Amino acid sequence: MYRIYLLALVLFFGFVAFRFMSEYLRRPSWWYAVLGLCSLVVAILGTIQLPSRSVMRITDESFSILTIIGRQTYRWDDATRFRQGPPARIFSTVSFDFAAGHEARGFSTVLTGFTRLFARSDRNFPNTTELSTPQLVHLLNRRGHGRRPA
Repeated sequence: MYRIYLLALVLFFGFVAFRFMSEYLRRPSWWYAVLGLCSLVVAILGTIQLPSRSVMRITDESFSILTIIGRQTYRWDDATRFRQGPPARIFSTVSFDFAAGHEARGFSTVLTGFTRLFARSDRNFPNTTELSTPQLVHLLNRRGHGRRPA
């Protein structure tokens, strides 16, 4: 039910922002601009809060996280130190660091910088599995350590 109310709120404030901004274009007034921008900010913040569908897949070679943005796959050799991350919206999160020698390229370098700043880790993802976050962290650490050479 939460999602329905949130979606209705986002649509309402998006419509209100559109109306204020179109009124501003017809009759420029700073009131219309301020109210339109405030409504737009509320709509954007509401959109950010909408839960995304996320699926995690664990194989012998890697683990993947499929989100609305796309699939991110990490080899077990590239990931280390799984731990509970900071809470995000309605999800608890899992954080991990890249293993020594792993090099981020392109946009991944920027993403790593932001994640280190906010989550104090190289990557962070929401736990949308049926496992509790401590159970998922334990499973990922066990899988990751089992793949590393002694």
